[in-house]
Formats: sequence, C-alpha cells, structure tokens
Amino acid sequence: MTEMVRERGRWGRIRPQLLVWVYTAALGAGALLLWHLALHGTVVADAPLRIPWPILALGFAAGHFAGIRLESRGHTHNIDLTDVVLAPAMVFAGPGPVIVAAVVGTLVRSLWVRRPVIRSAFNMGLHGFAVAAGLEVFSSLLGHHAVLSPLGGLSAVAGIFTAEVVTHVGIQGVIALSTRKIALENLSQLGLSVLLEVGVSTAFGLAAVYMLWSGWGGGVLFVILAATAGIGYTALGRLRSRHAYLDQLYRFERAMTGLAETKEVAGAVLHEALELFNAEIAQLLCSDGDTDVCYQLRSLDKTTEVLHEASAIADLARRRQEPVLASKGATDPQLAEALQACGFRDAMAVLLPTEQRAQWVLLTANRAGASHLSFDHDDLVLAQALTTPTAMALQSADLLEQLHTQVALEQHQASHDGLTGLANRALFATAVDDALAKRAVSTVVGVLIIDLDGFKRLNDSLGHESGDLALQAFSERLLNAIGDAGTAGRLGGDEFAVVLPHAGSPQAVTAIAQKIDRDVRVPARVGGAMVQLRASIGVAIAPFHGEDRFTLLRQADLAMYQAKQAGGGVQVQSDRHSERIDRPSLITALREAVTTSELRLAYQPTVDFATGNVEGVEALTRWTHPLYGVIGPDQFIPVAEASGLIGPLTRWLIDSALSQAATWRQSGFDLNMSVNLSPEQVDDLDLLTHIGQLLERHGLPPSSLTLEITETAALGKRRPETSHLLGPLANLGVGVSLDDFGVGTSSLVRLKSLPIDQLKIDKSFTARLSVDPTDHAIVASTIDLGHNLGLQVTAEGIETADTYHLLRALGCDIAQGYLISAPLEAADLTRWLYDHTSAETSQSRARVGPQPGPAHQPHWAVPTPAVVLRPEAPRDTTTRHHSIDR
Repeated sequence: MTEMVRERGRWGRIRPQLLVWVYTAALGAGALLLWHLALHGTVVADAPLRIPWPILALGFAAGHFAGIRLESRGHTHNIDLTDVVLAPAMVFAGPGPVIVAAVVGTLVRSLWVRRPVIRSAFNMGLHGFAVAAGLEVFSSLLGHHAVLSPLGGLSAVAGIFTAEVVTHVGIQGVIALSTRKIALENLSQLGLSVLLEVGVSTAFGLAAVYMLWSGWGGGVLFVILAATAGIGYTALGRLRSRHAYLDQLYRFERAMTGLAETKEVAGAVLHEALELFNAEIAQLLCSDGDTDVCYQLRSLDKTTEVLHEASAIADLARRRQEPVLASKGATDPQLAEALQACGFRDAMAVLLPTEQRAQWVLLTANRAGASHLSFDHDDLVLAQALTTPTAMALQSADLLEQLHTQVALEQHQASHDGLTGLANRALFATAVDDALAKRAVSTVVGVLIIDLDGFKRLNDSLGHESGDLALQAFSERLLNAIGDAGTAGRLGGDEFAVVLPHAGSPQAVTAIAQKIDRDVRVPARVGGAMVQLRASIGVAIAPFHGEDRFTLLRQADLAMYQAKQAGGGVQVQSDRHSERIDRPSLITALREAVTTSELRLAYQPTVDFATGNVEGVEALTRWTHPLYGVIGPDQFIPVAEASGLIGPLTRWLIDSALSQAATWRQSGFDLNMSVNLSPEQVDDLDLLTHIGQLLERHGLPPSSLTLEITETAALGKRRPETSHLLGPLANLGVGVSLDDFGVGTSSLVRLKSLPIDQLKIDKSFTARLSVDPTDHAIVASTIDLGHNLGLQVTAEGIETADTYHLLRALGCDIAQGYLISAPLEAADLTRWLYDHTSAETSQSRARVGPQPGPAHQPHWAVPTPAVVLRPEAPRDTTTRHHSIDR
C-alpha cells in the first residue's frame, strides 16, 4: 500500500511535465505542418534584397533581450521586441529561413540565461509555431499585391497580430497545464498587452521594411537609429530607476516613522523589504554572541514570526563584516554552503550600523519571478541604503522600551511590597474598591485579613533574614492558594490581606480561606531549618458585612482577632447568631434574597371537619441564609416593612404560591392557597392589579386564593368605608380571612361591615381548649359569631386529638395544626398528599380520613401502629408577630 501511494505521488509530480512535453511537441509539429503544407511553395515577395537567416536569428535574439516598459491604468506592461524583426523577415526572407531564424534566436536566448531544458524547448516550439502562423496569414492576405501597398501594410499588421495572439495563448495554455487551472481574471490586461505589443512591433517593423527597401544602407541607418533610441531609452530608464530608488527610500523612511516597539519596527522593515526586492522571505536578525533573535516575515504571511535561531548567511556577513550577495548558482563554497544550510535558493544580507554589542543583519531570500532572476548588485546597493534608517528606528525603539521598562518598574515598586512582591496597602485598597464597584448582583466580594501566629518568635530565634525568607515562602503559598481568584497584599509586618472580587457564594470565599489555612500549616524549610507556621484568618463578605472598604476591613480584622483568640484557623465574621445581625446588613441580605430567590415557601395543609378532605394550604415564608443561618419572619418582616421591601417580598410570595397551586391543580389536587398579607399592603391598590395578572397567568380562578390579614390591620386604624384592598378583593372573588381573631382590638359593629369570608381563631385559644373552660367558652362563642355572620371559621394550632374532637363538636369548619401536618416543602407535601389521601372520582379534593358519616373520625384521631399520625418534621416554634408569615 505504501509503495502504491509513493508511485501515485511520483506520478502526480511527473504528469504535468509530461503534458508540457506533449504540448511542446504539438507546437513544433504544428510549425512543421504549416511550413510543409502551406508555406513550402509560397512565392517570396519581390523585394530588392534578401536577408540571410543568421542575421534574422541575431535580430530575434536581440529582440528577446530588448524590451520596453509602458505604464497604463496603474499597470506595467513589459513589451518583448522580438516581433519587430518579424515584419522585415516576412518581406525580405522566405518562410523556411524565417522559422529557422526564430527558433535559433530563441535557443540563443535560452542558452544565455540558462533556462531549463523543458522551458527552452517550449519557447522554441511556441516561437516557431507563432512565426509560422504569422507568415501564413501575411502571405494569404498579401497574395500578388505589392508589399509597399496599403494591403501590404495591413497584411504585415495581421501577421504580427496573429503571432502575438498565438504566443500569448500558447503561454496561457502551458500555465493551465502546469497549474491545472485556467486564469481568466486578467483577460482585459492580457488583451491590452497584446494590442500594445502589436502596435509597437508594427511601427518599428514597418519602419525597418521601408528603410531596407532602399538597400542595405537603409538597414544600417535603421540599426543606428534603433541603437540611438535604445541608448536614450536606457538613459531614461536609469533616470526612472533613480527616481524609483529615491521614492523607495522615502517610502521606507516614512514607514519607520512613529514606531515605538522593536517588533513593530521589524515588521515594517520586513514588509518593505519583501516589496522592494520582490522576495519570498525577509529576516531581521540580532545576535549578541549569547542569544539569537530572528524576526521573520514570509510573502504569504501577514504577521511577523519571532524565532530564536541563528542564520548561516547572517553569521557569514558578521564574520566578513561586509554585505553578502549569494546569487543562484553561487560558486563561492562558503556562500553555497550557507545557502544550503538555510534552505534558500539565493539570498542577500547587509549589516546594520550600530554602536551596541548586538549586531543586526537584514536578510532577504528567494527572489520571486522568473527562474533566471536573482538578487544583483543594484539590489545590494539599495539594501545598504536601508540600513541607516533601519538602525536608527531600532535604536529609538530600544530606547523607548528601556524607558517604558523603567517606568513600569518604578510603578510596580510604588504599588507592590518590596520583599514579597505582593500588592502594598495602597494597591490593595484600590483593588477592594474596584471589586465592590464592579460586584454583580449574583456574586459576593470576600475580604480576608491574615496574621501569622508565632512570627515574632521565629524572627527572634532564627534572625530577621530567616524571617524574611518565611514571609516570602508564605507569600508564594498564598498566591498559589488564591490563583486567579483574587489579589493578595501585604499590609505590613506579618499581616496579609486577600480580596476575592468574583466569588459565586460565601461558601466559595470560606473554601479559599480554609485552603490558605491548610497550605500555611505545611512545614517549610527556612534558613536551613524546618519551621511550621500558623495563621489566623478573618473573613468578611460583601454585601452581608458591609458594602464599603472600611467596613469590610474592620469586620475582617475583628474576625481575625476572634480566630487568634480561638488558637488560629479561619473565622468568618458572619459566624454569629442571627439575633446579632445589624439592621443595615439584614436589609442588604434581604434585598439580595428577594432578587436571587433565596427565600423558600413551606406549606401547611388545612382540613374540612365535616368531610375530612384537605381543602387548602397556607403558604409560609422561610429564609435560611448561607452565613446567618435561619432568620425568622419576626426578624425580617419588620425590616422589610420599614425599608420598603415588603412590596417586592409580597409580590414574590403570591407569585410563588400561585405557581405551586397551579402545579398541584394539574396533578389533581384542587387546593385553596392562603397567603398572609402585611398591614403595610392593605392600602396598596396596585397589588390588586398584580394579583389579577398573576391569577390569569397561572390559569387559576380568584376563588382559589385567600389573603389572610390580621385583625389589627383590618380594624385598628381604618374605617371599613376607607379605600383599601378588602372591598376590591371581595369584588374580584378572592377570599379574605381575618387572621388571629381574638387577640386584637375588635369592634363588632365594624366587623359586620368588613367584606371578609373567614375568621381564624388564634392558636392561643385552641392550645388549652380541653383544659381551660374560659378558652372553651371563647372558642364556642367565636364559632357561633362567625356562623351567625355567615363566615367560615378556621381553628389553627391543633396539636392533639382531644382538641380536634372538641372543635368538631363545636361546629368549627376548618382545622389546621401539627396534628395534621407540620409545614412542608412543596415536594414533601405532594408525597404526603399521595400517601395520606384517597382520590375520589367525582371530586379532586384530597381526602385524609374516612367518608363522612355517623361514625366518622379522622384517622389521626385514633393512633395505631399501622398509621402515621403526622409527618416527622420539626415543630415551628417561631413566635408569630406579623401576618405575612408564621
């Protein structure tokens, strides 16, 4: 298989050459056929003289060497003067000698410039075929007419035009065979070149014909005039070259202006060198004897490479202390060896003038274009002219880089600790301020204050030098521990600090602090002795402990002293009881909790006494902060009311509760959702619109929602006729429950005019219902009052079976309490409903007891080993002071 691949690759390389050889043979055969079939018997024009074919061959060769360059529409056209000889050749010689002379002249040119055999053969075949085609057209059009007639002139033009077209088409054909691609994008420029060549060749050729018609003297005169014109054109070419040379220098110097870095200067120099010398590779090499740096740019690349390697040609230029010109086929053994070592076809290297130890060399390699082209002496002169501006630009860039390095060093020394390299106090303060200013809502900023324990004893026992080594060792471990997560600084002595600007959570901050604590405990070798350091690390986190640098640093410092008193380790300032949370921190934490949905809801079911069905649930807000722990409603509800956060909190609560109610409704549990409403929200008519929108969004009827409001909020300071939510809520169809009835200041006159649906007896009356006759009388009277007013009565706080039976006997409507279930998360309550209920086909209410009837008792009223009376959940012992939650 490998051999097949090799053969296929070898055939892929040889096949284009075979095609060119076949193409060349076809051109040669075409020339012979034209001569044999069409031109062999052609009558030579009746001219006064005949030009021998060697002279014509010499003319064709000279035409190949001569050329004119014309500028047109921003393009340069190089015109070959070979076909100037074609016009007098067609008139003053026979077809056979002309074809032979064209082939020989092309051969002379190829041998002179040492072209490859295949290219020489192709050029000879193509030129012979083109000349034969031109002769055929000329002789066919001229016929027996006079050469100097108008038809003779047109025939000559047609012949020259044919030869030019055949030549260019033949060249495009061999290019297509070699590249297997037909280039059509430059047809317009190709056509323009053909027309220009025909015009120039016709003008000079007809002039030669008319001058030779008079005899050999006219021919000599034409040669003299042509030589004079050539000399003049050559002089003009030198002037143009000189102008182009100066223009190139000017452009090169302008390209060096304003460049401030060595790589920028090198890139500009190499780019200009590639264009000026039409090279494939340009290099700018620097060597100081120890290190080598090579800036390299290739013609096909757009960016400058930086290599660390030497160059044999550049080294040769440095040893000789003179420019090096290594053309193709160099006979100098050193040049040939250097070219081979670098892998270049040809190269040119010049030294840059510099007073520094490092020596710069500008090198260009692999001259592009025709295969015979190579770098010459003129290129070397131009390259030497570029060395001075290049050296000046490099020196200026070097000085600017030294200045920038010095400035950067001074700035670093001004903002960093000289011993450890960490940020100093000023830079650390800036880092903390930036972190706080850019903190995203979903992230926290951690600040750590670190003090090394026992550092003074280490300094006293091992000396200050060892102490410095210990500080450096700790700094290295500190940087490794925090990585890219933050900035470390040394505040002074053995006190360090860390700021973590993008921590995702408080736990991430404490995890890094604990990693630092573990790393510092690993023994380290200091001054030839193994020592074990310990650290006291205090942690403060924004926004929980403050939102400014001074507060955070003070809190972290306090935590650090607590850690030191505890014997070292990590101490988070927030590791305190929630009652000690200051009000600003609590407001900040609550704002974060509402924004990031850190709050959670628990649900406590309520049961219909008459049927035993679970008829609804009450939504209760729970908040467990990652640092402060469990925060009760009696703590955060007053803060929310005072800070203006009660509105967003209430909207979140209703939205979350209705979303869960819709989920249960889809699962077959049609449960009424009760939500506590703060007294501060009673006059918020915008809340009414929000409730309507939420009910519509979740696809729930208004009757599925009940808002519980305290007796004090409904009756304390407001008259029933005042404009608050109760009336509009009743009109909307939302249920309204008077919560904690009996503990406020009630007025029966005002109570009867309230648009409420339910009274809720406070648990302070139900707790001792079975043992306190007074509480029994109050509860019985309240139930009768509620029923007489057409209200449903709910008793909360039911914890024993006796209390349940007594309330049922008194005619209470709804039961709620730990006897039934503690408040549960939504997923746990869903499982509870499935475990403790039976589904009725005719209704979707959940049932937790037997069917109603004379002997009905709920299953929790008679404990048995086979039945779990209540879920195992901790009792909610939080004292209730606010109506939004329990």
